[in-house]
Amino acid sequence: MKAIGGKYILHSLFGLCIGILFISCDYSRPLSINDVKNWTLTSECGTIAINGFKFSTAIFIVQEFNGAYLIQPDSLKIKFYPTSIKMKNMKFSIDDKTLHHDKINKAENKTITLNFNLHSDVPYSTDTAMMFILPCNYIICNNKPLITDTIKIYLK
Repeated sequence: MKAIGGKYILHSLFGLCIGILFISCDYSRPLSINDVKNWTLTSECGTIAINGFKFSTAIFIVQEFNGAYLIQPDSLKIKFYPTSIKMKNMKFSIDDKTLHHDKINKAENKTITLNFNLHSDVPYSTDTAMMFILPCNYIICNNKPLITDTIKIYLK
């Protein structure tokens, strides 16, 4: 091997960058919603397939609506365990476009995504962390709320 030349340095730097990339990568993990990966809510208006995933501190809850519903994002009620966990930067999007309205009159055959970041000033175990969607008027079918029981989402 000759003295350190340009090609050797370039190959070494490239290898180092690839190594750092693989060491520092985070990956997304599916969330368990009411003990299943893909949870379906069925009503007289149709079905809603709900699934979610976590990437580092970012949470994505994807809702695929098959039927006609009224969606009221301001009515969504969420709590966390432990209570030190807070939500930051909450956004709704409909078919991959950021939602700027207070309500959606007809979420007919649409995909609505809720995404936000988790924040806590106190360390917590991700193995026991949970999010609860409480009974609320977030999804309405024929003038009746669909979320009448608490939906439990494991954040591990």
